[in-house]
Amino acid sequence: MIKTYIKLELKHPYKQSIDSLLDLCNIWNGTVIEANTNKSKAQIILPSSKFKKIFGCNPIVKKYKVPRGTEHFIRYVKVFKIKGT
Repeated sequence: MIKTYIKLELKHPYKQSIDSLLDLCNIWNGTVIEANTNKSKAQIILPSSKFKKIFGCNPIVKKYKVPRGTEHFIRYVKVFKIKGT
């Protein structure tokens, strides 16, 4: 499976944003690598097939527009690594 590693900047209040991020990861089979209620940075892993459904394209290392419906808790999205097995 090809996995997409994503850096996110969350919006304040961070606890509510993390709760929404956890819901998103549960729905899309993602994994939270790093998240903190005191900082805006978070990192997640999504299967590339799920990334393609959310963003409409195959993942490449770059900054992406925030997906529609997640603007209330995500400020920006950046893919920083793609790893296949």
